[in-house]
Amino acid sequence: MLRFRSQPDRQSPSRFLRLMSPMYAAVLASVFVPTLMFSANAHSDWNLSPDSRISFLSTKNIDVTEVHHFKQLSGTVTSAGNASVRIPLTSVETRIPIRNVRLQKMLFEVDKFATADINAKLPESLMLPLKNGETVVATLPITLRLHGITQSLKADVLATAAHDGQIVVTSLAPVLVRVADFELSAGVEALRKVVGLEAISSTVPVTFTLLFNESE
Repeated sequence: MLRFRSQPDRQSPSRFLRLMSPMYAAVLASVFVPTLMFSANAHSDWNLSPDSRISFLSTKNIDVTEVHHFKQLSGTVTSAGNASVRIPLTSVETRIPIRNVRLQKMLFEVDKFATADINAKLPESLMLPLKNGETVVATLPITLRLHGITQSLKADVLATAAHDGQIVVTSLAPVLVRVADFELSAGVEALRKVVGLEAISSTVPVTFTLLFNESE
């Protein structure tokens, strides 16, 4: 590992670079400047961008599958690697207004449980500086608090440092959420009856793309 330390009795780095050939100086700058920038980012806090997306699938009558998402998300990642994402459940979007209302009232019971909350402790490999454009793959233990119940899950993720300095975390595979684990089975059954369906799936695949910007 290369380390820099101040040495008053030697030439300053800026004077040293001026004395070097322009080509060699450019090569060094292209190597060390991005590294120093991302080292600084590793000690920053990050905020979730409103352009982030959490989506989930629902399947009815065995073979009819639809994609839904939440319109509002908030979250942070601290310099210590503590990540949290909050989902206001009133922001569920199924592209059918009456269905949005039914999910809010009959399934999520938003008057009593307004949000779903995801928390994780990011491993050191994800918190270390990322060179621009490189990626890190990890399996994250996460907790999901939904409908007043907290369960432990695992998420396979891909973290990428984008060229604009944004950190992008995406799911490599869907996270499978079982409605029974969060005491949502009665709500699913109520939805099935009110719509007159034969069946609604009891396991919900969830995918995500989370964009984090460095705090100012």
